[in-house]
Amino acid sequence: MELKGTLSQLTTQGTVSNFVLRGADGSETRVQTSKPMAPGLKNGDSVVVNGYNPPDPPFLADSVAKLNVEKKTPWLLIGAVVAAVLVIGLAIYIFMKPAGSTWTIQATDSGAAAANVSIQLLDANKQPLKSVTTDASGSAAFTGLAAGTYYASGPGVTSPISASLSQTGSQTSQLVVKSPFTWTVSTLTCGSPDANNQLQLESPANEIVKTGVTDSTGKFVFTNLSTGTYTVFGPNSQHSSATLNGTTPPPPAALSLPPQPPATSCIVWHGPIYAHPLALATRPANVRVLNK
Repeated sequence: MELKGTLSQLTTQGTVSNFVLRGADGSETRVQTSKPMAPGLKNGDSVVVNGYNPPDPPFLADSVAKLNVEKKTPWLLIGAVVAAVLVIGLAIYIFMKPAGSTWTIQATDSGAAAANVSIQLLDANKQPLKSVTTDASGSAAFTGLAAGTYYASGPGVTSPISASLSQTGSQTSQLVVKSPFTWTVSTLTCGSPDANNQLQLESPANEIVKTGVTDSTGKFVFTNLSTGTYTVFGPNSQHSSATLNGTTPPPPAALSLPPQPPATSCIVWHGPIYAHPLALATRPANVRVLNK
């Protein structure tokens, strides 16, 4: 008679071994061997037992051998799972990957990384497309670009760099920039500093890009200016222009403002104000007297 199952509760005394054989259906049979068992058998092993079943337990085994269980690998199932994972991964890659090429600009100023600098992307005709501000490492990336020729420029750059991009991929280029310029503008009335005047700065594209108010000394400083010609406008349409050529900062500008009503003209007096005839109570209301 042959039984198959799993060894458990195995004990051996001399040449006699006792164990419980657990069948696949959950049944348990107490087994006693009449001969020494094969060495190496242990609890948990799957075995085949040959012997006979007397009227009273236990089952008497003539031989106990390890059962070689053939493990059938479900290759079709594994193949299907692997294929599904590959398809999902490819779909994620396609949808998550930015379309087009990436052009990374590494900006430097005097050999050091140029952070917080606006880098401008130009098309093949050198027309502006968009701009990106460099990070702390001086890097600015333009992504999703179609195949073609592009240019990049920045503060103090007289000759933009170019790159020919393919449909996909990435490219990195070095761009040497110069720190953005500043432009100091003063407002004067009758030759003296005039504070609290509103100023507007017009860019080379004829757009108002910055505004400011003169301080107590009649001055305001426009910062972070790139190359190009700028025009500053003050009260009463007074204005002045300057060209930033990328090599030298622009000279300070001074806007001469007319005196505020009721004064319509200025007289500069180089002596005590009380000694000037127009400083008397009878002076015309349209004359402003300045003591120099």
